[in-house]
Amino acid sequence: KFSRKQLLCLLLCAATLLGFFCYRQLNTFSALYSRAKKQYAQQNYEEAQRIAENALDKNPKNEAANLLLAKSMEKSGDKRSALLVLRPFIQNKTAGTGIYKEYVKLLTQEGKTNEVRLILKSADREVQNACAEYICETPVANLESGTYTVAQTLELKGNCSKIYYTVDGTTPDRDSMVYTGPVILGEGMTEIKAFGVNDKGIESDI
Repeated sequence: KFSRKQLLCLLLCAATLLGFFCYRQLNTFSALYSRAKKQYAQQNYEEAQRIAENALDKNPKNEAANLLLAKSMEKSGDKRSALLVLRPFIQNKTAGTGIYKEYVKLLTQEGKTNEVRLILKSADREVQNACAEYICETPVANLESGTYTVAQTLELKGNCSKIYYTVDGTTPDRDSMVYTGPVILGEGMTEIKAFGVNDKGIESDI
């Protein structure tokens, strides 16, 4: 037989243990990450960021949680912090395609298009395919280098919104001539150099 006092103590102990167990379950990495995703889906970006940070306290290197944190930061207007969250994954070359896509998007929004070009140039084929919209291919010419006995018509093509070129061997820039149609090559030596720019402002190689 238990006295009323003993029963109350037992109930209190049981409630305490249950509360502790529930707290532990609600504050596991998985639970926190799921709550952060839910807040992000509901466009509560600051709350999503707070919960994602708590989740990362338990699993700092989790890629999905870091990506969710960066996206929440971006939506809250803090793009610089979002880049800092993702940069270690890019530098260590451990990032998946999701990290790369978010990172190059943020760089493009910040006007760092040359950095985007260099990162994707050294990335593997899977990442390049996933980020194809950020890659501007080097323009190609319809003529091979060589000597011709009659005047030739040169055409430049590429997946570019603009192609800049020079005909005197100098390195082209955005102040150079813009390709608008075939170029007639007359007598003498002509050295063509060209690069493209896509609709995101990202340049190709020359």
